[in-house]
Amino acid sequence: MKKRRNIEAFSLSFLDCICCGFGAIVLLLVLSKLYDPSNYDLSYQSQELSQSLKEQLIAISNETEQTEDELRSFDELIKNKIEELNLINAELYNVQGQHELSLSDPIKLESNEKDLEEAKQRLSEEIIRLQPDYKRAANESIGGIPVDS
Repeated sequence: MKKRRNIEAFSLSFLDCICCGFGAIVLLLVLSKLYDPSNYDLSYQSQELSQSLKEQLIAISNETEQTEDELRSFDELIKNKIEELNLINAELYNVQGQHELSLSDPIKLESNEKDLEEAKQRLSEEIIRLQPDYKRAANESIGGIPVDS
């Protein structure tokens, strides 16, 4: 029979030692980079930059809100001016219509005046025809007032 070898509990091969050593070196490099003072400086600068950007964002947001408020007030002002303009236009059309009527009224007034003159002439002729012998007295009262002079 063959003789068996004794198994040792702590047997390490060459490759195991190399791998552990390499891992330890990598771990040391990572830890040294993590606690490097230049990283703290970058972190502090990034925090300052972040804070500055947040403040700028808030300022821009406030400015945007103010601009939107001004825009809304200008929109309201424009709506009011448009309403006023519409009212003024309506009043202008009304006045123009009245002006056109007043320009056409003299023609109507002239025609009405002619009609009235003709009606007066006919009435005078009719009165003369109906009262051929009528003579007015000299002191007859006119409108209830005696004419003496």
